[in-house]
Amino acid sequence: MPTKILIIEKTACVVLFLAAFFTALPSAAFAALSGEAELGYVSYDRDVNGTRQLDGSSFRQRYSLRYDISNRFANGRLGGYKFSLGYEWSSIYGKIRSPGDEESLDHTAGHILYDGLLVLDPKELPFRMKLYSGDITRSVFLRDTSFVGGAQLLNAAMIAPGLDTAIVDGTHIRSGARIELGVKDSMSNRFSSVFNSLPMITVDYSDEINKDLKSINPVNSRLKKLAIASLNKKDNWVQFRSARYEDYIDNNQNFEESQFLIGTVNEAMQRKWVRFSNWIQISADSSFTKRTDSSNSSETYDVNLFGIATRSKWEARTFNSFSRILDNTGLRYDTRLPLYISGVWGMETDWRARFSSEQVKYARSSQTASPIPDNTENLASLRVDTFKRAPFTLAQEFLIDNFKNGSDNNLQLQGSIETASTRRFSSKVGLFASYKIRSLTSDNASSSSALSHDIVARAVYTPISAVKAELDETITLASGTGTNISAPSVSGSNSGITQLSNIQLPSNSYSRYLTTARVDWEPAARLRFALIYENETIVAENRESIFSNRYGTNLDYTLKSLMVRLNANYTTTDTDTTTSSDFNVDGSATYTPNRYMDAQVRYNIRHSTDFAGTRTTSSDLKQNANYYFYQVSGIARRILELNETLEYTKLNAGNNDNRLSRSLGFGARYYPLNRVYLAARIKYSLIDQPQHDEQLVYNGTIGFNFQKMQATIDYSYGDQTGTERRTEKRFEANLKKFF
Repeated sequence: MPTKILIIEKTACVVLFLAAFFTALPSAAFAALSGEAELGYVSYDRDVNGTRQLDGSSFRQRYSLRYDISNRFANGRLGGYKFSLGYEWSSIYGKIRSPGDEESLDHTAGHILYDGLLVLDPKELPFRMKLYSGDITRSVFLRDTSFVGGAQLLNAAMIAPGLDTAIVDGTHIRSGARIELGVKDSMSNRFSSVFNSLPMITVDYSDEINKDLKSINPVNSRLKKLAIASLNKKDNWVQFRSARYEDYIDNNQNFEESQFLIGTVNEAMQRKWVRFSNWIQISADSSFTKRTDSSNSSETYDVNLFGIATRSKWEARTFNSFSRILDNTGLRYDTRLPLYISGVWGMETDWRARFSSEQVKYARSSQTASPIPDNTENLASLRVDTFKRAPFTLAQEFLIDNFKNGSDNNLQLQGSIETASTRRFSSKVGLFASYKIRSLTSDNASSSSALSHDIVARAVYTPISAVKAELDETITLASGTGTNISAPSVSGSNSGITQLSNIQLPSNSYSRYLTTARVDWEPAARLRFALIYENETIVAENRESIFSNRYGTNLDYTLKSLMVRLNANYTTTDTDTTTSSDFNVDGSATYTPNRYMDAQVRYNIRHSTDFAGTRTTSSDLKQNANYYFYQVSGIARRILELNETLEYTKLNAGNNDNRLSRSLGFGARYYPLNRVYLAARIKYSLIDQPQHDEQLVYNGTIGFNFQKMQATIDYSYGDQTGTERRTEKRFEANLKKFF
């Protein structure tokens, strides 16, 4: 196999070089030379109490040149090619100094950029070949990744240093070849009939090389894949797939995998369905997979048999699967036989049935290894919905499930009945009620049994289209032990029920009552208001009772220029001896009256007291506004932007974690020319941690943005007074040129 792969690699390279040679011919439909140059310089100083704490600078540069050419053979009737060839070089030079520590920045990276694609696709021949190879990954500069003086550059910084400290580059080559033999859609009927008797064959090979030893997270790996697929009859495919992954840094990640597959799965690993008759479709496949890595080797046999049967009054679906897995730990058998049937009885009744049998068996390879118990589950359920056209519908569901896990034998019986009103009963009142009983018996070392009753009643009243009131009551009565135990395929009696309190439901006998009342009001178009009340009570044996109440409100108001959202909740949770509470308000408002202005406010207020009596209060507020001025005469363009931001954050926690910060900022951007701008910004901050600090940061920027060239010059100055006197300065200049 490695010899064949090597031959394919050499063939792909030869063809790509031939394509490169053809690009020199004057018949090329497209050819272009492009390049890019990027320069950037950053300097940063930080003084604390008159002592230089951090001093650094970095200079980055990146240059790239690429030639692109493409053409079609015989106006596209024989295929075509695309080819790109270039080179990119990038570097970082600089130095970062702090008291007692110094780091020199000297990183360079460069690699060839190329991308080749050759397609041979004769329209009247049953043949298509695609060869490709390329590495067009651009290098990326990383900022502030160094640790100088034992701390990262961003620590306690008013102004982010923004020093270029690393380059992510390396080699990322993806090559491959794909050959297809067989009838294709582009062939005319007079030619396709000649080749219809030939089998379709697809050969697909890919090779991915990733290598970057200079980055923060070094990478050096290679992944080879080969797939050979043949379509012999209808949708029956025979395939061989292999993959080999080599990690030259961590050999523990290496693996080899090969697979033989036959069945109705095409070369793109998409399942196909074969019409067995006018009402039956089937899909079947089987495979053998062998995988070897540094710690394990496994052999897997998989067999799948899927079927769909559709008639006018019923439909059945089955998805049977069997797998046999042999690895270093032993042998495992996994069998799944599900069957889903649904149908209709008359105009008012439909039904759904489910039958499934699942079995997982283990055979450990060593007598000393810990045994894994076998699992077996058999399930049958039936649901019938009837009286759909009557004032009240009726639904009945029955389920029996037997789940065995080793010596544990669990039997679950479940039955439910539901009724709901329709519009034949009332267009303003909606009623719903359900009752579910669940019995669980466990035969194990400590035999247990549980019985639970779930009662749900719901009433919805809509007197007018703008008002809707809803009342919901849920009652759960559970007795015995293991009330929350359920088989894997069956939802437990409490699954999916939202708990008002954060306390786990008991696993023994308990009673739970949940009442929800909600009123939705829409007094005007796009204005919605809701009031919510929830009450939860949990009473259990040998445990404190829990009483929770939640009061909530929601407000949404949406206009073309204004959008307001508000959520407020107050929750109290009481037990026999302790109490807790939580008050939370969050919302936002966005105002956009015209193209000259936009503003936004986001806020969150929370106050909570836990069962231990610890109080936590937090407040967050973020507000920003932007004003835009446009040229009055001539071509409309923006000439001035003014912006303002306000931030407020406060936290008072019971563990003496107290924080308070406030900041106010103003900024402007002026466009004297369409492509040139001048920007300035000032930000004032008050920070208590719990010390009192004042920060003032200035920023100025000059930049222009043309189609082929971009440049910016930026300067920032920050001053802090309080617990320590801190001064920070930053200068940055960038230039990028395209041609």
